[in-house]
Amino acid sequence: MRDRGSRRDFLVALNVQALLARECGACDTLREHPGSSLPPAHPAGYARTLTTACAALGDEAFAATWEEGRALAPDGILSALGWQDTR
Repeated sequence: MRDRGSRRDFLVALNVQALLARECGACDTLREHPGSSLPPAHPAGYARTLTTACAALGDEAFAATWEEGRALAPDGILSALGWQDTR
C-alpha cells in the first residue's frame, strides 16, 4: 500500500496537470480574440506542457479539460483562471 504522502503528491500533480490543460485551452481562446494583447506561447515549452498534461491525464480527460478552457467566454477567462485586472 502506498503511503498517504505519495498518494497526496500524485493527486496534487494530477490536479496541476488538469489546471495546466484548462489554462492552455483558455489562453488559446484568449489569443484568438480580436484585440488580445496576450503574446504567443513559447512553442517548445507550450508543446512540452501539453504533452506532459496529456500523458498525466490521458487523452480523453486531457481533451475534455482543454475544451473546458477553450469554452470559457473571452471576458471571463482571466477571472476563471484567478487573474485580476489591475488597470
